[in-house]
Amino acid sequence: MKRTASEKSAVFTIYRPELVELNDSIPLTFEISGVPRDTVNNTMVDNGSCLEVKSIPAATNPKSYIVDLHHSQEQFLPEKIGILLNNEGRTSSAEIKEDPDFPGIQALLLRSDDRLKFTLDNNSGKNISKMVLTYRLPNGWSPPITSQEYLKS
Repeated sequence: MKRTASEKSAVFTIYRPELVELNDSIPLTFEISGVPRDTVNNTMVDNGSCLEVKSIPAATNPKSYIVDLHHSQEQFLPEKIGILLNNEGRTSSAEIKEDPDFPGIQALLLRSDDRLKFTLDNNSGKNISKMVLTYRLPNGWSPPITSQEYLKS
């Protein structure tokens, strides 16, 4: 979090994971104290997220209050989510058991020559109109969570 301030205002820059990375639409919640509640405005922030100032006092300090930062309206969770497991180290998508939620589609994510390789075989007879691949790397890898949009609608 980065903060810049003047006599009458403070601006905070907050970096947080995207909705698809969190897989949950729960807002980021802050406890604020030291400034009157009516001086913190419900506002839209740079990326379209909504800052909602609540009237309820915080449980930890009755002189503080709760502020929720919601995800922007452009962010949404997918209608269907599949999971790729390759604990056995398979090297061909034909060796992977089909996900019953995605009949006719086989996918594989594997490490090859210190790179991640993603393969998708579509034998469903249907076109895939949009697909986002999100993967989490082991602790210590950077970046730990990555999303890549492959097909646009």
